[in-house]
Amino acid sequence: MGDNNNKKRVTVKHKHPNPLFEQWLIEWRDKAKEKDSKMQYCFSMALSTLRKYPLPLESGKDCKILKGFGEKLCKMLDDKLKQHKGENNVATSHRVPSVNKVQSNVKQKPKPISPEKKTHKEYIPQHGSGAFAILVTLYEKSTEPGYPGYLSKKEIIESGQHLCNVSFTKPGPDSRYTGWSSMKTLLEKNLVTKQGNPSRFTLTNDGSTLADKLYIQLKVEEFHKLEEKEEVKITPVSLGCSDEPSTSGLGSDVITLPSCSGVSTKQRKHTDLPKKKSDPIWRQTSTNSTSSQSSIAHETVILAPNSFEIILLVDNQELNGSKMDLENDPIIRSLKNLNILHEVRDLKVGDYTWICRDNCGNEVILPYIVERKRMDDFGSSIKDDRFHEQKFRLKQCGVQNLIYLIESYGKNEHVGLPINTLYQAAINTLVHDGFSVKFTENGKASCEYLACITNFLVNIFKKKTLVSCPKEDLPLLNLEDDLIHLMLFKEFNKSSTKSRHFKVKEMFVRHLLQIKGMSVDKALAIVEKYPTPLLLKLKYDEVGIIQGEKLLYSIQYGTLKKNVGPVLSKTVFQFFTSDCY
Repeated sequence: MGDNNNKKRVTVKHKHPNPLFEQWLIEWRDKAKEKDSKMQYCFSMALSTLRKYPLPLESGKDCKILKGFGEKLCKMLDDKLKQHKGENNVATSHRVPSVNKVQSNVKQKPKPISPEKKTHKEYIPQHGSGAFAILVTLYEKSTEPGYPGYLSKKEIIESGQHLCNVSFTKPGPDSRYTGWSSMKTLLEKNLVTKQGNPSRFTLTNDGSTLADKLYIQLKVEEFHKLEEKEEVKITPVSLGCSDEPSTSGLGSDVITLPSCSGVSTKQRKHTDLPKKKSDPIWRQTSTNSTSSQSSIAHETVILAPNSFEIILLVDNQELNGSKMDLENDPIIRSLKNLNILHEVRDLKVGDYTWICRDNCGNEVILPYIVERKRMDDFGSSIKDDRFHEQKFRLKQCGVQNLIYLIESYGKNEHVGLPINTLYQAAINTLVHDGFSVKFTENGKASCEYLACITNFLVNIFKKKTLVSCPKEDLPLLNLEDDLIHLMLFKEFNKSSTKSRHFKVKEMFVRHLLQIKGMSVDKALAIVEKYPTPLLLKLKYDEVGIIQGEKLLYSIQYGTLKKNVGPVLSKTVFQFFTSDCY
């Protein structure tokens, strides 16, 4: 009996019953963090659940009983386990010795997995990531004379932002993380040390070795890019921006940019196009106009071939940062990396356009203008009616080729309106309003698209003679002509301002556009026949109710000469004749 009383029950608990599974989940989680992927949360939850489970698991399939393990993650573990066995010639399972064997011999301790069998993959940050930019910046500054031995957070951000594809200070769409979030990983991997308050960051020996490799790799890539730019001569045909099909028709084998008539230059050669009548709203009369407007409209400037430079103008409202910090603005930085000649200006309409400027400072505007919208701003502009107002002003600015550039916002999940509504608005802009529509994935892709257009315009217009022409007398653009008539930039900007004095016709068009179902073309057609609200009201009083409801029915609008229709005609009649609308 005494022997039985001395016997004690032995319970063996493993601190890490599934060490390899834990190791692989940690590796996958860290990689997901580097890529700013949402999978990091899945791996973290699965890792937390696995650590709480006290028993060894034979395979990834067995993990399915735990919370956070789906079929895909279980398959990933099984594939990794199979690979591990093949590399290390292991026939048994990954787990530690079973509980039964330990209980049979209490003194026998479980054998730890030898360090040699663990495969530690070298951590190398992805090019353009936050970790890459931080390491290279610290290394580059450490080689400069007068380096104090550390850098502050502000100094790293200012010097390294151009090396990072994302912002160090602002999180991207559908994410809470910035480029600076990678600093936590660098500290955990002992590549960077942090000391003091305010924080001072320094490279460790391992971090310096890794940063040296990344710095050399960066300089080699820059050298190869420089060589390619010197060797490759760009032609108009090679400037199709990408193989991605786009609504605007870019990337075709004839002319990549849209023309004002909707056909390419090659097609125009065999097509008889009616000469476009100048819109009455564009006309400038000598009466009731300032002397400066008159002098601008009739000033003649001639730019000889190869005597001018073509410059991309960026509206200052497009910049995310302050005007004093243009170097770190992502748009300006991308255009500089693409070697695009550009300037920041106050554009009264549009976000991007191109000018030709000679040595005397004379500037004419090329017949291409871009309105850029990010998906969330696209939705907001539709809700607050900026969408129609901006398209109307673009149509009246005198530039013949209008491009609507729509940029994705992350996964387009939080954009203010249903995504199908936005796509429908883009299609209406293409079909009804005659714009060219282009979709891009992000800001970088938008800048690459602008660079393609810039290079195209340089190749097309550099060898042509450019002559200034008043806005109302601009002829239809034909890229095959050696003599091109263009509008002066100062006339373009002055005539497009919001604060200018509008004529009765222009205000009447704006009023009509507030009616549901009214488009710009329909409003222009109505105003062409009835230039003022008074004339339309007198006509309604003259014809009576029955004929008044059908008065605007047969008015034709647009290039297809469609009728305004009975519904809209009746709506306008009720608006002008009813006491309560």
